[in-house]
Order: sequence, then structure tokens, then C-alpha cells
Amino acid sequence: MSEPITRKDFLKGMFGFLRNAAVKEQKNTIDKLDNYLLPPGSAQLEEFLQTCRQSYKCVSVCPYEAIEVYRENAEDALYGYPVINPQRQACHWCEDFPCITACESGALNIERKDWPLGTAVILEDFCFSYRGVFCAACVVKCPLSGAAITMVDNKPVINEQKCTGCGLCVQACPTEQRAIWIKAAN
Repeated sequence: MSEPITRKDFLKGMFGFLRNAAVKEQKNTIDKLDNYLLPPGSAQLEEFLQTCRQSYKCVSVCPYEAIEVYRENAEDALYGYPVINPQRQACHWCEDFPCITACESGALNIERKDWPLGTAVILEDFCFSYRGVFCAACVVKCPLSGAAITMVDNKPVINEQKCTGCGLCVQACPTEQRAIWIKAAN
């Protein structure tokens, strides 16, 4: 004969089930977000793909090694093109934009240097602050702290009009499953 389940065990099991469902939904959200960003000064994706000659000069001059050659999926249109993966290395939005200066094809253009790479998205289920543990790592690391990411009620909030999508907040996030991702602009 099995022992009766206690109310505490029942509620614990239900909350665990609901939390797992919420985490699964957050992981689906992550899958929908872009992992790769175009380098600073790039136009929309289609124009970038038509203009870039894949000389990789932008890759070689990036002082932070944030620009890499996309090699994940040979079927993807970005295969072989320079990209930024903020989960590996954020763009530091260099003052002199050596990547744009090195680009001879015009795929990266200084007139577009202020165009955002993307926008930060907070995944609340993974964020310490949204789970009741104070953390301001993303706010502190953001070069536009107080403008692009602010703390409201001890929780980080993204100002989409100010965020450049550089990814420094992603790099600063101390959670095991990063609680901030960048949604590509292009």
C-alpha cells in the first residue's frame, strides 16, 4: 500500500511542473532569438550579403575579436560572412570603428555606425533579479548604463530606443543560462 501524498509534496510537485513548463517556454524564446549579429555599420541583411566581399578585414582588425566568420550551418545565408556572436564575445562599440574603416566594399559604412546591432532581451525566468536575488551586473557593465538598461524595482529594464545591442550585458550576466540575449536588428 502506498503512502498518501501530503499537501506539501503535492504543491511542491505542481510548482515544479509549472516552473519546468515556464523554463521550457523561455528556452523556446531563446531559440527564436538570433544568436548572430551583423557588424557595426552594416545595412539590412540582404544588402549586407550582396555588398560584403568576405575579405575578413573587419575580422582581423577587431581589437576584441568580437567579429568572427559564421561557420555554424553551411545552408544558412550568413555562412562565410563576418558576424558577432554576443554569447561568445560582445562588440565593444569602439570609438574609431576599425571594422568599418577596414571594410573596402561598403558593406560596413561609417554613416550607419550608430545603427543598433540589435536589442537586449531579458529572459525573466533566468534573471536573478526577477527571481528575487539582487543583481545589477548587466546595468553596471552596459556602456549606456542608466540609459539603455536601468533598474526599476530592483529589476533590470531595457530601453529599446537606447540599446545598441553590443552584448556587453550578455557577457556580464552571471547566471548559468544567460538571462540576457540580443535580438538582431537585421
